[in-house]
Amino acid sequence: MRRRAIVASVVGNFVEWYDFSVYAYFAVVMAPLFFPSHDPTAGLLATFAVFGLAFLFRPIGALIFGRLGDRIGRRLTLAIVVLIMSGATAAIGVLPTYEQMGIAAPVLLVLARALQGLSAGGEYATATSYLVENSPPGRRGLTGSWTYSGIGLALLLGAALGATASATLPPDALAAWGWRAVFLLGAPLGIVGFYLCTKLEDSPDFVALKARNLVADSPLLSSLRTQMGNLVLTIGLVVVGTAQVYLVLLYMPTHLSARAGFSLPQALLINSIGLAVFTVVVPFVGRWSDAVGRRWMMIAAAIVPAVAAYPSFLLIFSKSFAGAVAGQLILAVSTALWAGAAPTALVEIFPTRLRASSLSIGYSVAVSVFGGFSPLLVTYLSAVSDALLAPVLYLVIAAAISLVAALFMRETARGELAST
Repeated sequence: MRRRAIVASVVGNFVEWYDFSVYAYFAVVMAPLFFPSHDPTAGLLATFAVFGLAFLFRPIGALIFGRLGDRIGRRLTLAIVVLIMSGATAAIGVLPTYEQMGIAAPVLLVLARALQGLSAGGEYATATSYLVENSPPGRRGLTGSWTYSGIGLALLLGAALGATASATLPPDALAAWGWRAVFLLGAPLGIVGFYLCTKLEDSPDFVALKARNLVADSPLLSSLRTQMGNLVLTIGLVVVGTAQVYLVLLYMPTHLSARAGFSLPQALLINSIGLAVFTVVVPFVGRWSDAVGRRWMMIAAAIVPAVAAYPSFLLIFSKSFAGAVAGQLILAVSTALWAGAAPTALVEIFPTRLRASSLSIGYSVAVSVFGGFSPLLVTYLSAVSDALLAPVLYLVIAAAISLVAALFMRETARGELAST
């Protein structure tokens, strides 16, 4: 049952991030289809604005699905959000273009992304809470780290499909149907995830809470009333991680192709190499956090990207394929330091009774502000200033915020998960 719980939780995150990956990786292809413009940068900015717009709906989804996670349980809530997310992803694959329907085309794209944002708002907290609550003693860090290993696999699949499609299909075929096929794969992925969720029991922690009649009647209000300090702490801890994930793992192919002079297949290959290393390193970091503690890992996860950002992007802009790979690998390992320890650390901050609601709110607020609009912001800053310094400055500011938060967090790795 524990292994199946891990698989179901990983699949839940996989479905969400598969969508975000293919949207980011195919942004260059989709921009002229939905936002035709004489200026390629303007079309790309509009496409990433829609990417970021979905994140404005994440806090709303957090309020809806976080509450459900604490009221009806993690398992059923996860099944619901996986089904909604995969359906919205597949819907993008059949949308008409601007040429076919005019302004209605980007409007429909916005609506599909809004639906994805709503479901994603409750997916991470629900899946991660369920995963960690099913963890064996002394291995919560390792178990929680599978959250981002699954995310790494989703991003890797998206990048691999993007690289294969862009390398093998003529540009006309890629624009006509190649990108659509990749989005349509979201449907079977969602069906598999939904099926797995329906075959599971709820987490032992939630079942015990329910048996004692301690399930919160108003988890959102209780979270805002009793967990405000922990919510602020969560937002601070998530800033550097979400900045790295969306900038380093999702946006990088676009930055490599639009600013660093690489072709799209080359950019996706460079990114895929980094994603593979990230996916492998994350569980080792999670296990390490079980040994040395969550607090020290989170402090390191804030310091390393601040130090590594400039030399990494200097290598990426060296115009050398090997240099770009080296820079991407440094950034991937830096991101893995956060991704391996953060899921469990964030779950451990909150009591079981309010965990899904509280984590949904804190995580969604941080991701909405510092994650979803990072491609848009960096694209704009790179266009009007220095393409090298824009992402570096963004990462350094994010790292500074998270370092302050990590210094104030308490160690959570040694004790049991709090129930109330």
